[in-house]
Amino acid sequence: MRLVQRALGRVVCRYGEMVTASALREALPFLSDGSAWSAFLFDVQLPDGSGLDLLAKARATYPSRRP
Repeated sequence: MRLVQRALGRVVCRYGEMVTASALREALPFLSDGSAWSAFLFDVQLPDGSGLDLLAKARATYPSRRP
């Protein structure tokens, strides 16, 4: 998991600041801190929950960003 996270980080960080989390409990605070996000990239199988739950939280927190 960390290897994929680092590899994606190398690609994504070329376009701006990047924040990573390895678990649902680490990611949730980033969604509720009021930061302006350009994009999200979620793993569906996090060790402590589903990335789909994280996606639902992101959609609820940032409803104006939905396509």
